[in-house]
Amino acid sequence: MNTEQIFANLQETRLIDILGLQNHLIFIADELTLSYLKTNIDLQNSTSQQKSSNYYYCWSDPEDKDKLSLFLQGLEGLAKYTIIVASASDEHVVHEQVTESIAGKNINIQIVKLFSDILVNILSNQDKILQTADVTFREPSLSYAIISGPRSGSTFLCNLLESTGLAGFPAEKLRDHAAVLARNCGFDHIRYLQTVMTRTTTPNRVFGTKIISHFLPSYRRRDLNIDTFLNKYFSKYIFLIRENKVAQAVSIFIAQKTQIYHISNKLEQQKYQEKIDEISLDDIDLNEINKRYNFLCQQEKYLENFCRDNGIEPLMVKYEDLARDPHKYISDILTYLGIDNQKIDLNIRTNLKQTKSDLSNQIIQKFKENYHIK
Repeated sequence: MNTEQIFANLQETRLIDILGLQNHLIFIADELTLSYLKTNIDLQNSTSQQKSSNYYYCWSDPEDKDKLSLFLQGLEGLAKYTIIVASASDEHVVHEQVTESIAGKNINIQIVKLFSDILVNILSNQDKILQTADVTFREPSLSYAIISGPRSGSTFLCNLLESTGLAGFPAEKLRDHAAVLARNCGFDHIRYLQTVMTRTTTPNRVFGTKIISHFLPSYRRRDLNIDTFLNKYFSKYIFLIRENKVAQAVSIFIAQKTQIYHISNKLEQQKYQEKIDEISLDDIDLNEINKRYNFLCQQEKYLENFCRDNGIEPLMVKYEDLARDPHKYISDILTYLGIDNQKIDLNIRTNLKQTKSDLSNQIIQKFKENYHIK
C-alpha cells in the first residue's frame, strides 16, 4: 500500500485536519511522506488563512548526523517546537535515527511519532495530542464489547450506556485504519488498544467498545490475531441485532446516498431532509438494496460463528426492543455486565435523532412487494 493510500485510509480520524490547527511543528520524514504532509497540512493552513509556523525536513541521509543538528540549532525559538517523526513504512526506525542524531548536541526538544503517539492520542480522546502516548497499561476491572452489523443501532446503544456514567465510553476502536497501519507501517495495534483501554474507562474501571462485523476480519488474520487479545481481556459481549433486516438494508442505502449516518441536532436534521428530498423513489435500485440485505444476513452469521469459535455466549439484544423501552434494556444490560444499578436513578439519554423518513418507508414497502416479503 502506497503513502497516498495509507493516508486516505486515515481520513475519518481527521489526523491531517487536526494537525493543520497546530503551530510550531517540525516534520521529519522520508521524501514521499513529507511531500504528502506538506501539501495537505499547508492546504489546511491556507483554507483557515493561518500563517504556517511549521518546518519540513526530509530524512534522506541518516549517516549525516550533523546536518539535522545544524538545522535545528539555526531555528529561532526552538523550545516552542515539537518534532513529529513520520514514515509510511516504519516511523520507529526514523524516530530512533533522529533521536540518535541529536543526542549529546544540547538540543532540548520533544520528539513524537505521527501514528504511534499523535494518532493514538487523538483516538483515545486526549486534549493534548503533541506528547508521547506511552502509558503503563492498567487493565480495566471489566471490559466488554458490543458486536453488531452496520446500521443496527449500535451508536444509539453506545450513547445510552455512556450516559449512565457506569459502563465506560463504548465507541468503535477496531476500524480499518489501525489494521492498515499495523500491516504496513509497523504500528503496534496491541499497544494502541491497551492505551485506549487504560485511558477511556469510567471511574469504576469499566471499559466498553463496539465492533462492527465487517471490520473484524481484518484483525482476525494470522498476523494480527485479535481473537487472542479479546479472549484475554474481554469477558462480556452484547450482540445487537436488528430484526427488521429490510429496514436495516434501506438505512444503509440511504446513509450511503446522503453521506449522513447520524443526526444529533436540528441543523443536521435539516441538512438530512434536504438530501432526502433530492432522492426520487423512481431512482431507487432495489437490486442494490437486496445486495445489502443479503450482506446483513451474512454479517450476522459471521458474528454468530465468531462467538462460537471463541466460546462466547453473548447477551442478545434487539434494536426494536431497545428503541421501545431503552430504560428497561439498559438496566438489563448493566445487570448482565455485573454493574449494580438498582439503587441508582438511571438518567439515560442520547442526542441522536432517528433517520427514518417517509422515503425510507416507501422504499421498504416497494422492496417487500418486489421480493414478496411480508
